[in-house]
Amino acid sequence: TGGQVSAAMAGSLLEAQGGWLQSVTRSWQTGKLSNFDYLIYLNLAAGRSFNDLTQWPVMPWVLSDYTSASLDLLNPNSYRDLSK
Repeated sequence: TGGQVSAAMAGSLLEAQGGWLQSVTRSWQTGKLSNFDYLIYLNLAAGRSFNDLTQWPVMPWVLSDYTSASLDLLNPNSYRDLSK
């Protein structure tokens, strides 16, 4: 469709321009980019898309508490240990 580019194509186009992923990574490392936004960029670079359920972006499971009636997001024990 006119003017619309698939995520896979956009990822290829962005990759062809060179250096964009390193720039995005630096922005994330210095706190200028949120974790969510960084993961979206990584998924774009991998050619994943919101338009195709078989290519849906990958996001890590970060919560560990699925049993409490109320989830305390300030409690560190509510999150998985991702340091491994």
